Amino acid sequence: MVEKVITAIEAPDSEPDYGASFKDYPNKFKRRTISAKPYMGVESYQFEDAELFFGRKIETSELAALFSRGPLSVLHAPSGAGKTSLLNARVIPELERDGVYSVRLTPQDNPLEAVRVNTLLQLIPAPETEAHAIAEFLKRFPELSEVKLEEAITHYDEIKTDESDRRQLLAPYEVTVWFDPYRRRVGHTLPFFCRLLSGTVTIRAFWRHFAALFDFDRTGQAIRDDEWRAATLSEIRDLLGSERAIRAHREWIDCLDIPEYGFVRFFENICNLWGSKQSGYTICLIVDQFEEIFTRFTDVLETEVDKEMEETDEDSEDLALAQNENTAQPDRDWRLRPSFFAELKKLLTYRSRAGNPLPVKIVLSMRDEYLGRLKAVRDLRPFWEDTQYRLDFINKRDAHRIISEPAKIYRYGYTKECYDWIVTALLREDRYLEPAHVQIICEKLWDTVGQKHYSAAVTEEDSGAPKSDRLIDRATFKKATGGPKRILRRYFRDTLSELSEEEDQLEALDMMNPLVTNQGTRNVVEVSEIINAPLRDSKQRKRLLTHMQRKNIIRVEPRLGGEFAEITHEFLLKPLRREVMRRLVTSAEEQAFRFALQSVAAALTGHGTQREQAARLSQPVLEIILKNRPRVVWTRWAISIVLRAAVVHGASAEDFRELFELFNSKITERRGAALKIKGPEDTKKLCARFTERQERADWLGQDELSIVGKETLPQLDDTGPAYSSIAEFCLLSVLHRAGPEDADLIRTWIDVAKGIAHAPDH
Repeated sequence: MVEKVITAIEAPDSEPDYGASFKDYPNKFKRRTISAKPYMGVESYQFEDAELFFGRKIETSELAALFSRGPLSVLHAPSGAGKTSLLNARVIPELERDGVYSVRLTPQDNPLEAVRVNTLLQLIPAPETEAHAIAEFLKRFPELSEVKLEEAITHYDEIKTDESDRRQLLAPYEVTVWFDPYRRRVGHTLPFFCRLLSGTVTIRAFWRHFAALFDFDRTGQAIRDDEWRAATLSEIRDLLGSERAIRAHREWIDCLDIPEYGFVRFFENICNLWGSKQSGYTICLIVDQFEEIFTRFTDVLETEVDKEMEETDEDSEDLALAQNENTAQPDRDWRLRPSFFAELKKLLTYRSRAGNPLPVKIVLSMRDEYLGRLKAVRDLRPFWEDTQYRLDFINKRDAHRIISEPAKIYRYGYTKECYDWIVTALLREDRYLEPAHVQIICEKLWDTVGQKHYSAAVTEEDSGAPKSDRLIDRATFKKATGGPKRILRRYFRDTLSELSEEEDQLEALDMMNPLVTNQGTRNVVEVSEIINAPLRDSKQRKRLLTHMQRKNIIRVEPRLGGEFAEITHEFLLKPLRREVMRRLVTSAEEQAFRFALQSVAAALTGHGTQREQAARLSQPVLEIILKNRPRVVWTRWAISIVLRAAVVHGASAEDFRELFELFNSKITERRGAALKIKGPEDTKKLCARFTERQERADWLGQDELSIVGKETLPQLDDTGPAYSSIAEFCLLSVLHRAGPEDADLIRTWIDVAKGIAHAPDH
């Protein structure tokens, strides 16, 4: 059986020491940092944000009933209706209060593996995370170290809702799953201690969960209920962080994650072994953003046909391909999609020998427009319509609560005129409002006005002064922000304009362009693909990505296989595409530069010798690259290709001189190993960088180079173009085929090139 280890993300490159106690596990768990604010902006509400989520009471009760009733449910909604927030902050907590354990996930890079890993992470959290959650609680309440669990919960309930500590103590942990020493998968797990604090599980369920965990302990030392109930909080922490708990959890994971493909045996094993320890055990598997199954797992030919390129001549086709290259979706094996549906079918139709189905509910949450593509699942349900629930935008009644209730928690409010202005500006079809729009406007008001009211109110409370009503009126609203429509219209552009440098703005747009698919939907892209783009400055891109994360434009999440980025909300897709069209696509100069970069990158990854690769760069592309060379992050291979292209197309001596200086200084400096070519050893290092040494008839050999150096060049005017061209070609020939043993030869031609570079007429 494959060994699996659940360990902390801060120590991903080695297995933990299972002989250590909890005190040997400091600072090994990563949590989302939560700030004190009443609104979420473009971010989705999470489990820990439930106390700030208002409205949707009817929808919550109807969805919880639907999910519990049948084996399959489909939640669909228009883009921006708030499906994820409703699931996280309302429906999942409601299900857990009813004794149903939820597993929420997204398809990620492999939906089959995502189901298995997230199920284990969320149903059976590692005891180290439980111990760490209790330890963080005791940092907030050190005086509770020797009290029992019931008393600790009472103290948590006394924390005011506006304090960020209250939500921080409920946040899930980011952990790493080790399948073997070479495969690491990242996910989130919510400790049962956090669920206990939030009230979604009872103390009895808490004890029952850990009784099941230790029941697998091979020591034979069972822990009785009265022992659990008599334990203090510090004793519970130490027990859950002990070698015994870690070993028991490891054995459970090894036993439950059987090395067998598919869902049926996996969930059958979990229900028969783990579920049998707890009466009435039911799992609700929620696959959120299910449309990714259709947008990411597509056939390559299908993707190309969907582009519908209308250009007819070769040049325009190349340009269109270059324009669409950055928005192309990452390669995902389309066969995972039918495989996933086949496994769902087996799970839904499974019956035990006694004729009983597995206690597993399946929920698919997706956008409206993809509902018609569920034929593979729809055929399984005789009453398909009874399994669906359409979530619409929020109504006026809920809008009032969403706007006013969070502000009350933070000691301020809105005048009726101000509230009416927000609703009127956002109302659709005289009935609905889009939740994200409401959140963005209210968060902007919080940033500009609300925080000042909150600080003043806290000061009043601390000083014992009489409370005063602090309301945002329409005049203040307009002066601070310009009004609701201006906030929405300018939101993305204002965020982009906070980058003062024009180059940063263009680079940020180029980074975010792949996060929108050709169909105009959100795409999920690995962070490394965004940061490490060919010929781009990775440090600059990392800084820009951090900025966009801080402004809630981009969300970066650990998923199976690494870290992935996506646009936080569909509301931002149109403004992003509009800015890309305005600043990148319709700008002839910028579009030409992007196309030139793509051409160089294609040449670098193409087949053939460097000579053949250089020939693929057209003269216009070369001219654009040379014109914008300060914006290019040069690699040794890129500068070598461009140097050769400069010879092929007859670049000026000035251009060649600058390229040579790049080759001799800038590239090597970026790599932290500058070569000043002061002696033979430096020359050998330079030669060693050029490992491509294929023999080609169109490059000069050593004998030919010797003849040229001794006979041809001495006969030419060393200030003329012929001398310059021959010397440049000879240098490139040397770079193409020479090895470290040719140090003297290459040194000679470098000196010749240096002489050309410093000639007054060139």
